[in-house]
Amino acid sequence: MKLIIGMLAADVNEIAISQRNKLWLISGIVLILAIFLIAAYQHYISQKIDLSDTLSQYEAIVSGSSDAIVGMDKSAVVTSWNDTAQDMFGVSRRAAIGSSVFELFVTRESAASLQETMNKVLNGQLVVAFKIEAKRRNGSVFPVSVTLSPITGTKNSIPGVAAIIRDIPDQVDIEAKLQNMNASLERQVAERTRELELARNEALSASKSKSEFVANISHEIRTPLNGVAGMLRLLRRGGLSEQQLHYLKMAENSSVILSALINDILDVSKIEAGKLDIEQEEFDLLRLMCDLALTMAIKAQDKKLEYILDVAEIKHRYLVGDSHRIRQILTNLIVNAIKFTEHGEVYVSMRTLEQSNGEVLVQGCVRDSGVGISEEGQRYLFDAFAQEDSSITRRFGGTGLGLSISRQLCRLMGGDISVVSKKGSGSAFSFDFRLSDSERAGNEVPFLELSERLIMIAHPNPTAAKTMALQLRIWKAKVEVYTWLLNALLKDVVAGAITPDVIILDQSLLDDSADLTILDQMTGARPNIMVAKEGGAGPALKTVQCPIEWLNKPVTPLDLGRRLSTALFSGQNIGQFERDDTEHHLDLAAFEPYAGTRILLVDDNEVNLEVAEGLISDLGLEISRAKDGQQALEIIEAQSRDPFKLVFMDCQMPVMDGYTATQAIRAGAAGVANKDVVVIAMTANAMAGDSDRCLQVGMNDYLTKPIDPQALELKLLYWLEHGSQSSKAGVILPDLEVLQGLGKDMAEPVSDKLVWDRAALLKRVRQSEPRLAELVKIFLDMLPERRQRAEAAVVTRQLNDIANIAHSLKGSASSLGGMRVQYYSEQLELAAKSNDHNAIDLAWARLSASCDELAIVLQRGAA
Repeated sequence: MKLIIGMLAADVNEIAISQRNKLWLISGIVLILAIFLIAAYQHYISQKIDLSDTLSQYEAIVSGSSDAIVGMDKSAVVTSWNDTAQDMFGVSRRAAIGSSVFELFVTRESAASLQETMNKVLNGQLVVAFKIEAKRRNGSVFPVSVTLSPITGTKNSIPGVAAIIRDIPDQVDIEAKLQNMNASLERQVAERTRELELARNEALSASKSKSEFVANISHEIRTPLNGVAGMLRLLRRGGLSEQQLHYLKMAENSSVILSALINDILDVSKIEAGKLDIEQEEFDLLRLMCDLALTMAIKAQDKKLEYILDVAEIKHRYLVGDSHRIRQILTNLIVNAIKFTEHGEVYVSMRTLEQSNGEVLVQGCVRDSGVGISEEGQRYLFDAFAQEDSSITRRFGGTGLGLSISRQLCRLMGGDISVVSKKGSGSAFSFDFRLSDSERAGNEVPFLELSERLIMIAHPNPTAAKTMALQLRIWKAKVEVYTWLLNALLKDVVAGAITPDVIILDQSLLDDSADLTILDQMTGARPNIMVAKEGGAGPALKTVQCPIEWLNKPVTPLDLGRRLSTALFSGQNIGQFERDDTEHHLDLAAFEPYAGTRILLVDDNEVNLEVAEGLISDLGLEISRAKDGQQALEIIEAQSRDPFKLVFMDCQMPVMDGYTATQAIRAGAAGVANKDVVVIAMTANAMAGDSDRCLQVGMNDYLTKPIDPQALELKLLYWLEHGSQSSKAGVILPDLEVLQGLGKDMAEPVSDKLVWDRAALLKRVRQSEPRLAELVKIFLDMLPERRQRAEAAVVTRQLNDIANIAHSLKGSASSLGGMRVQYYSEQLELAAKSNDHNAIDLAWARLSASCDELAIVLQRGAA
């Protein structure tokens, strides 16, 4: 019994504990639920408070907005209406809510626009603000700007639209004012544009008038200048006393100075008009620098200045460019350097650097020890007519055009010019331009092998000594430089302490401290003595047994190389230092086949007629005169049975000018038989384009006044031979350089000489007949293939191929001296580049015929 009771008590305790645990579990769950519910309620209350705050803020924003904010359902019935809307439209919130906006404030004219825009917004499209006319309760109408945005409901539905409406009468007024202002500005701009257009036209007209004035004044100035220069030349032909020759030289120098001044003024006008042309002809840069140095040095030596030429870094002797313009740049800079330097030196340097595509960069410098230029003066130094101050003009003269022209010329050739200077410390003008490399064979600068040769230089000027030493070291000589020369030094030479092959010394060192007779005491080989002197005969020296050579200052590499070649190698390899070209003088016998040929001179200036007739009179030609174009037509027609071979026609004359007269001749006004008579213009106009005008009106060639006698004779000879074959209007003729080949060796027939200049080729190959024969063979071997390719390109009109083949053939012919082939190759190349098919056919026909002629002459002349 007790056992049963005991077991029951344990069970009861266990059950009680289980019940208690369950109670605690249920209590905990209830407590957690209570806490969650309390937290959820608190969160709900917080959200409601936040929403209330947000709504309050929203209502405050909407209520306080300066714009009317109106809520609408899809039917445009008002659901909200802020205070500004009440004030703007005069309708209370109570009256507005539930009413359609079309009844409240939208005018009948704006209803369709508003409805269309609402439909777009309800369809989810974005719209921008738009303007409509709104009305107030009192019926007044005013402009408003309306911005519509969708009111988004559940599941992205759009139950309505919110409208923000802004009263914009001020904005409309402003826009109206802006439109009026824009219209006014447009009218002003249009008016100003018309004024500018008128001013532009006036400026163009003024520029044209200026160009015509320059051309006319050029003619008017050059015409009497031509007469003066021509008469001076004719005077030289007579027997003159020494004093008369002196006066004549002074007059000629004045004529040259006046001509140079006119050319400067014309150059400025050409540059301003964009009509200054840069020629492309092959020239010898090294020779140009050396020749110019010898000319300019005379002016420097007159002022006791040291003129130094440094061309050791010229690596390309022959280049293609405008040598006249390059000489003009250098002359302007050097003349200024000499002019503004009272003592010291003028240093001129030039070097070449090879670039890509056959281009050569030429860099030069002209440095002096003169008065220098202030920083202020350097700012406008290159402006036309600019000089540092007015005292410069009074003291040194000049127009102030040289530097301006030089800079423009450098820029036209792809370069520029600059200056570094300090007042009282001299100036250095640096310049550069780009040229094309020559295709001629043997385009190397002269080189004299002086390995193991010791040369001593004694010169008081360190720059001059350094420049000579640089050139000699390039020739691989051993060089020692001294800025003094004493008997002690010469005694070292006599004693054998120094064994130079050559001693080069400056003339200024030849005083009592430099007694060259000391060298007579030498028992062995004596050195060669070279003395650099200024122009004229060398100074008197005490009798000395050493060989002495006189070098003209400035010492140029061509002169130095020639003297060293003679002194050390008995003249071997001296040819490379000699002048490659020669003076061309026509033999009067060349005109004998044309004796009695009729020539007509047409000019209104009696002096010009006298000059031209005086220049031609010795050639055995029969000359007639006409004073204007009309008289020329009459004379030409009257002489139809014995026609004129050539007509020299002045361009500007009264009654009828030369252009009109030439056109009339070509039209048959002087007789049908005379339509193709050769007409050569004699023009004083120097503006670019004048030559084109001559050719356009039918002239065959032209000469520029003042007339160069050599150019006149060469033109005469060319046209006397070719007038019947090449007298069609507009044919462009070879330049003077090409024509000059006529006068080199008149022993050969003139026709052959125009085909092949054998003498020139022979000189290029150092008088080597085997080398000449080899070059001729190479040319003849390649000629058929070149002709075949050229003909195929002409037939198929492959313009690039035509230009390339013609260019290659031109270079080969130039090296060989094939003048006609060279010329017509150039014409074919130009025609191809200009896409002128008629000119291509004409040039090819003449080139092909010239190739046949050249082949025949080469085979005969090389045999």
